[in-house]
Amino acid sequence: MSRRVVVTGMGAITPVGLGTAEFWNAVKEGKHGFAPITKFDVSEYKCKIAAEVKGFDAKEYMDFKAAKRMEVFSQYAVAAAAEALAENASQDAYNEALTNLLAAEGALVTKELQNNLDELNGLLSKEYEADKYTTGSFAILETALAEGRELLADGNYTVRTLERAIKKINDAISGLVTLEEEQLQKDLEAVNTELDKQFEDVQKLLANPSAYSPETFKILQDAYNKALALRNDDKIQADKNVAALKEALAGVKAAVGGLKPPASVENPPAQKVAAPSVQSVSASAGKDGVAIKVTVNAVTGASKYAVYRVAGGKTALVGNTASGQTAVTDTKNTRRKVSYYAVALDAAGNAISDKGASKSLTLEKGINVKKVSSAKSGITVTWKKAKKAKSYIIYRSTKKNGSYTKVGSVKKNKTSFKDKKVSKGKSYYYKIVIKTKNSVSLMGKASKKVKSKK
Repeated sequence: MSRRVVVTGMGAITPVGLGTAEFWNAVKEGKHGFAPITKFDVSEYKCKIAAEVKGFDAKEYMDFKAAKRMEVFSQYAVAAAAEALAENASQDAYNEALTNLLAAEGALVTKELQNNLDELNGLLSKEYEADKYTTGSFAILETALAEGRELLADGNYTVRTLERAIKKINDAISGLVTLEEEQLQKDLEAVNTELDKQFEDVQKLLANPSAYSPETFKILQDAYNKALALRNDDKIQADKNVAALKEALAGVKAAVGGLKPPASVENPPAQKVAAPSVQSVSASAGKDGVAIKVTVNAVTGASKYAVYRVAGGKTALVGNTASGQTAVTDTKNTRRKVSYYAVALDAAGNAISDKGASKSLTLEKGINVKKVSSAKSGITVTWKKAKKAKSYIIYRSTKKNGSYTKVGSVKKNKTSFKDKKVSKGKSYYYKIVIKTKNSVSLMGKASKKVKSKK
């Protein structure tokens, strides 16, 4: 037996009219309802127009308190249903049906509302120990908690306002910084500063190897290289491994204190050779970030070459070439303007020349990530367009100051990238490198932390 449906009334809440009569007249007149968006800020979106419902006042269709408990789309549905009921129903039947409709809608909202109320009350009832955290980070939590209490006290809340209050409190909890963490950060900054000062002093000593015995000079070189590697190690810095840095600093100081003059004149310094000039300096963006390749012009009598970086008024040893080779790669540079020079070494690693002619390089100005957002399809990274860009290379890390790995690249006409190869619940940071016709930029600043929903 077939079932029949009887239409007893019609109602419409639409972008071109409120009510069936106004809606139908607009359709016959060819009105489309599209206009500039007014209900939210569209400055960051390409599309600026939409078909919004205009002139709608929920109080004309339902009780004010009931309306405040609903999202706008639910208000539209109830208003349209109310009009449909009013077409053919008696006043008593209309009142009863509308009451039942509002009750059903209220029941749906109330369940989600109650869950959010329970979660917010749970967060507000927890005890947070202020003396364990820094004043600044705890003040942010206190503000979030106060706003949550104020929202509950006012009673004028919805599902969405409760969700926003819950998120703000949870974000503040995630951002709490313990006093131990703050002290560790201060200790890290102090030892880094002392290391940098020590490096400046040691570089002056390393420039004059003939003034010291080969044995003690080698000890200083090794201690310096070890300390420099730790100072520039992203993992050491991210983990705030102050103990390892202090140990390296002590090793350098001991090596400086242990320097001795040459034992006797029976072992004269090696014959000096011509100072090697830098042949070329080129930058590229690889799997693990920006790398600068420095190639030295070979000179007769040299076994290998020590290459130095000069940037921001500081000189640092990049490293030694392999025996018989003339190139090294610098992956630790953090300055746009940088120059390099080389010194010839013998097989034992002793300097046998003055420093040669340098060559400079100016990297493109980097850009920062503008926005990161997470959805079930992946994490979207956006940035502002750069004038000279031929392409953009995107890097990702699980730690803000950790090692970054290339996850993709896009052409110059793109200003966003979707990272689909992420793990659900894991947090990431992103950086951008610009590739131009002849060079690349430094990595921009790290993005805000974003948690994957995929």
